[in-house]
Amino acid sequence: MTSFNVSPGRVAGIVLVLVLGVGAGLAYNYSRRHAGLPEAGSEAYEQTSRQFYRGLAEMQVGLLDVAAQSFTQATTLAPGEPAAWANLGLTHLRLGEFDAAAPALERASSLAPRNSAVAFLRGRLETSRGQREAALLQLRRAIELDPANFFARTALVQENEAVGSPDADAEAQRLLEDLVATQGGNPAVLVERARIAAKRADTSLLRDSMQRLAALSAGWPAEVAD
Repeated sequence: MTSFNVSPGRVAGIVLVLVLGVGAGLAYNYSRRHAGLPEAGSEAYEQTSRQFYRGLAEMQVGLLDVAAQSFTQATTLAPGEPAAWANLGLTHLRLGEFDAAAPALERASSLAPRNSAVAFLRGRLETSRGQREAALLQLRRAIELDPANFFARTALVQENEAVGSPDADAEAQRLLEDLVATQGGNPAVLVERARIAAKRADTSLLRDSMQRLAALSAGWPAEVAD
């Protein structure tokens, strides 16, 4: 993903990538610590895994209504599995069913309170419901839990600008500087950094961003550079 100011469709794709990570991690890391999970190797465990990964496959190809059914079944079989609840919430979110997404994501958060991807999902839900202050809180929480959460940082920049708070541009610049420190070769980060710098009339940062982009563009194919 190289786009920074993503459309709703792109956001859905980004969120899916994050929650696939949740699924791969939480489905196993939490299996021995949460009540309500089937015993590993049991028939119930196999059924839960089957429904969970079926739901992921269905979500990837856009069969969202069917995916919601698969994830609902997974949460019934394993009510203590946060990844199943997170993906159920995501599916409802992509369907525009915000009232249905909220309790699923709240359940995922209660089971995995320190998971950055789940906090990010809750932030996107609040954005979709027009609750921007609540979205800011969740996105900041996602970054606090995982400073390297690229998508939470970019979403927070967008939300700050949408809210229009007095220090929005300054915070956006700070967030982008953190990204540049770790992802200085990411053109999307540099383009957004240049845009905010121009908006703030920060000629030094704008010049630096343009120089970095020029250096990167030397290796780009002609059709991309144009």
